[in-house]
Amino acid sequence: MKRGIVALLTAVFLAGVGTAQAYIETDLIIDGGFDSFAAGSNNPDEGTSPWDSTETGSGMRMNAQFGNVISLPNAIQWQWYGANSATFQNLGVTVQSGKDYEVSLWHAIGTPHATYTGDTTFKVSILTSSDLAGPYTEALARTNASTGVEDTMYNYTSTFTAAELSGVVGQYMQLRVGKIFSGANAQYRLWIDEVKFGPTGTLPAEHPTLASFDTTFTSADFIVPELTGSFSGGNGVKNNHQSTDGTFGSVVNPGADVQPPSALALVTATEGKRTVTLTIDNTSAKDVFLDDLHFDYGRASDAAPDAVTVSSSGDISAGTLTNITGISTSLLTGDADDFDLDLTTLLAGDNTLEPGEQAVFTVYLEGAAGSWIGTFIDNVLVGGTVSDLEPNVLQLNPSDELAMSFPDATDIITNDLEVSYLAGNPPTNVNVSTVSVINDASGAFSVTPTSFVLNDPTPSNQVVEVIFNNNTALLDPNEVATADVQIIWNELGSAVVSTSTVPVSATRLGFLEENVIAAFYSTGAWSADSSGGGDADIAINGVDTVVSGIQYGNGGAGSTDTSYGTLLGDAPVIGGAGQMKVDYNGGHIYIAVTNNTQSPVELDSLHFDVANKYGDNPDESITVTLDGDLGNGIVLATVSNLMNSTSGLADYDDYDVDLTGLADNTLADGEGIVLTFTYAGTAIGMLDNVALLGTGIAPAVMGRIGGSTATLGVSGLDLSASQDVDLIYYEGDLETNVVVTGVSFANEDVPGAFSAVGSFPVLLPTAEVTNSAVFSLVFDNSVANLPAGGSAAAEVIVEFDEPGGGSRTYSFDAVAVRPADAPSGVIALFDTEFLVPDSAYIGVLGWWAEGNGLEGSLNKGSDDGTYGSLATPAAPVNNDTWKFTGNSPVTTLTITNKSVAAIDLSMLHFDIGVWYAGVNDFTVSVSGDVTASNLLTSGLTELGGNNNNYDDYDLDLSVLPDHTLDGGGSVTFTFELEAVDPGAEYIGVWIDNIALMGTADVYGGWAPYWGLTPGVNDGPSDNPDGDSKDNLMEYATGGDPMTADASVANTWLVEDGLTTWFYHVHDERQDDTSLSYEVGLKENLQYSPSWTNAGLIEVGTTMGPGLFKSVTNVTDIGNVEFIRLQVEQSN
Repeated sequence: MKRGIVALLTAVFLAGVGTAQAYIETDLIIDGGFDSFAAGSNNPDEGTSPWDSTETGSGMRMNAQFGNVISLPNAIQWQWYGANSATFQNLGVTVQSGKDYEVSLWHAIGTPHATYTGDTTFKVSILTSSDLAGPYTEALARTNASTGVEDTMYNYTSTFTAAELSGVVGQYMQLRVGKIFSGANAQYRLWIDEVKFGPTGTLPAEHPTLASFDTTFTSADFIVPELTGSFSGGNGVKNNHQSTDGTFGSVVNPGADVQPPSALALVTATEGKRTVTLTIDNTSAKDVFLDDLHFDYGRASDAAPDAVTVSSSGDISAGTLTNITGISTSLLTGDADDFDLDLTTLLAGDNTLEPGEQAVFTVYLEGAAGSWIGTFIDNVLVGGTVSDLEPNVLQLNPSDELAMSFPDATDIITNDLEVSYLAGNPPTNVNVSTVSVINDASGAFSVTPTSFVLNDPTPSNQVVEVIFNNNTALLDPNEVATADVQIIWNELGSAVVSTSTVPVSATRLGFLEENVIAAFYSTGAWSADSSGGGDADIAINGVDTVVSGIQYGNGGAGSTDTSYGTLLGDAPVIGGAGQMKVDYNGGHIYIAVTNNTQSPVELDSLHFDVANKYGDNPDESITVTLDGDLGNGIVLATVSNLMNSTSGLADYDDYDVDLTGLADNTLADGEGIVLTFTYAGTAIGMLDNVALLGTGIAPAVMGRIGGSTATLGVSGLDLSASQDVDLIYYEGDLETNVVVTGVSFANEDVPGAFSAVGSFPVLLPTAEVTNSAVFSLVFDNSVANLPAGGSAAAEVIVEFDEPGGGSRTYSFDAVAVRPADAPSGVIALFDTEFLVPDSAYIGVLGWWAEGNGLEGSLNKGSDDGTYGSLATPAAPVNNDTWKFTGNSPVTTLTITNKSVAAIDLSMLHFDIGVWYAGVNDFTVSVSGDVTASNLLTSGLTELGGNNNNYDDYDLDLSVLPDHTLDGGGSVTFTFELEAVDPGAEYIGVWIDNIALMGTADVYGGWAPYWGLTPGVNDGPSDNPDGDSKDNLMEYATGGDPMTADASVANTWLVEDGLTTWFYHVHDERQDDTSLSYEVGLKENLQYSPSWTNAGLIEVGTTMGPGLFKSVTNVTDIGNVEFIRLQVEQSN
């Protein structure tokens, strides 16, 4: 329809379409296709016209075969043999000053000769003469080797410039075309056709083009994005028909393709073959203006009909556009007649395609019916423009359906319909005059607001609230009410009114989640046995489920009706399905359900969807049986004639089973059942959307903040370790608070090592929030006495009351870990545990925090076996890692020194890796009881998936002004991701194989700890308190160097019959391997030659925990003896 508006127009051009044609302003050649000659030898011959030849009998002749001709009937052919020969034409015009001249021709080679090998080369020459009659001499020439695919025409063009022709201005011209004889017969025959020559001119401006057809015709060779177009009908596209002039009608620019030949044929043999239809569809939101139609039309012979009628229809003005008669004979290929139709005049009533409209042009071949003599149409161009005027587009979200659902009979429910618009050109605001509900049989739908204006830029959207009142509709469970929301709107200032609608529905659900005991519908529920089986997607808290008997997961399958049996619900369409095969597990799927709610659970009904896959046999069936604490071998249902689905994704058959008729349908606490679905058949049974409904009380659910395992690090000097326990809970059906009444322990590796310290009972007043430090979890290492690298675990049982629901318990695991002793020079290594060091200097602990946490995947860890570039000690390969991402970009490593040693930190080595691009840089900084500093800013290397050759880093800590970690101090290394690309925040970065290196000076830390003054009284041989022990002895045995105290050893006598035993007990440090202890005997301090341990027996060593171990020696004292303790310290 024609719009009564003024449109802003955009001209559309056919850039680069068609073979590039040299534009010859005036073609001076007569019969450039050699079509006036008879086929045969020696044509053209000497003295013929308009083409003449230089000699006869030279192998030059008229010959045409498809593929070696542009226009029928002829092309000029040169045989393999023969000397130089050419054809020429006297042009009768003189060379003009300042003019370029261009030659254009088509050439091809034929079948190669069996023995000839010479080049197949042609020459184009301009010859000039001051006399029209001659003689002519060569002024300029061009040569070209004819190559390419055999029997295929190629275009050749060349320009003779005005500068080149400046010496022959005013002389008459002759154009000569011929084959060059190079002394050897040519390997190929040579054909030349459609020669053109003349002065060049300025190519006309490109014609505004909407669509063009010159090759395929089934679709446009060029079309603007706003349109689609195609031809239909006729006698088909023929690849031996074509118009050879290279124009669309008389449109020169753009040029039409000449090669390969193709045109759309018409014959009168049948009505369908004498009619072709060109259809143009406007698929855009803009107006399209049809300005003109251009085409070439030709006849294969004089006997073909010579008249056609062109008409229009569709959404433009309908009628006859033109009646064409006297169409020239062009043969199958040749210069067909050009036609140009002005559609602005011929379609004066309506030449505009509005959005969604269609134009149809029909070409009808007149003449007597029944003829197979062909005509053809070629080089069709539809010219015009596309309007820049673009209407607003109203957008509704959702646009397909606004669906609502509700469970209760008296519910009033709402949902939002968002109305917005895309501004057109020119931009205008939108007036929504009416929002209403139509087609509402229930009378229960309403909307608000009922009118508004959308302004740009704000507010450019409006939320329409759609309301459904079931007090009016009175829907029963599983019933649905439908209607449509209708929006009437217009652009401000425009009288054109538009209507938009969206369907709405309200469903009263039969499937209510509050009645669900357990429901199964996803790939998690239908996991294969090899993946550990599945469990319920929905279940009452405390109801435990296990799905087994599935050989393969089937994530692409599932019932599509969103119902559980016949109960309308919200089951996912492609959520997976359980697959039953007789040759696996006898075709059984088992669903085990156990009541651990500490309250009775009553079972009311079972609902499920089933189907057959790859089979369609009425004997195929599925039987459902119940076993367990409610009875055994109870057949609940047998279903057959299953619907068939080859893909496993379909609307499965729905089934419902009433369980209230069971002799016992109540599961007491601790009781359970097994539902068995058994498939009998030769194909595959499919199970989905299983729901077990009933009533039960879901208990409150308790959890620990930080996960299911509490890890406590214990150094070799620690007598104990503790950790605050933070708890969270989620209300159950009783919606009450929770009271923690106590903590007990089970499955203890070391009985009595773990304990809980707190004041019970403890009220947790608010659900779903962190309740901090409900109690402290304590590990007593004096009980466990963990060895280096040892651990002890226990189950922590939190006892709590849910008022009205009785006593309940929640448990988590606790583990205390002592790192292995680190090799010399190592302060701490992290390669597996991360929450404690895997090995550490005695008295040192550490842990990783923040980020995403421990990545317990064996294929993620660094695989180079080094800590950074530190090869010794060797690091484990592909162990656990610590992960952080752009969403959690900061992670920290904290090291604490629980010893008295002064630890001199020297290096930090680590591996870091990322598989995918997007996380670009990271930084490392240090803080705490050393000099705070930024240690590193570096880019991250994108390793590629499953490449674990992490980057190695080695940071020198000795450059810090203060890099000594004194006793009781701590240091924190912070790793932070930076320059994370948008959308890459989820990409994981892994840290692995961390080694903190340094040396520990225990004595150097012990002396200032006890108040000794450097350089005054802190030397190992100094004795500031004046007792019998110097500083080294005080240090080695746990003495106080500033207070005179007792002997370094405890001694006593024990009589055993006739023998008196002398016991000597002393302490030894466990944190300094440079110390050596020796206990010796001597009978006479003055005369005995030396101290000896002969006669001494070491009867016991009490190893820690703590700083010291106790060593007991014993000797008999039949004679007078002296005993001493000697301590030495190596460098």
